[in-house]
Amino acid sequence: MKLFKISFSIILLIFAFSQLSIADSWDAKKLYAGWREYKKSEAYEKHDFQKVMVFITMIKWVVDTKNGNSFDVPSHLVPRDYCPVVGRWLEQHPEKIKEPSAESLVVKALSEEYPIKR
Repeated sequence: MKLFKISFSIILLIFAFSQLSIADSWDAKKLYAGWREYKKSEAYEKHDFQKVMVFITMIKWVVDTKNGNSFDVPSHLVPRDYCPVVGRWLEQHPEKIKEPSAESLVVKALSEEYPIKR
């Protein structure tokens, strides 16, 4: 399992670095589109692999850079555990699709599910 986590993280990092040019354009619409494609991939339906990877990478990047400050995702969890949390939050807040920042939506979703314990 540990080897899987390391391998998955390396793959995500490689993908993330190859997609740095899109980092500035991560808006809510792309996050919502990524969630739709992610659900298709989980159901073994035809999906857009790039949108799924951007969705996962964005959420992983937020977890890696903000965990412990804005929310507290347990260290044993992997993207497959917390990406659906963000997706379900998006489904519950369809009005947020007009937001300019996908990052703020990910932070909000994760902070509600994994609040920092004071």
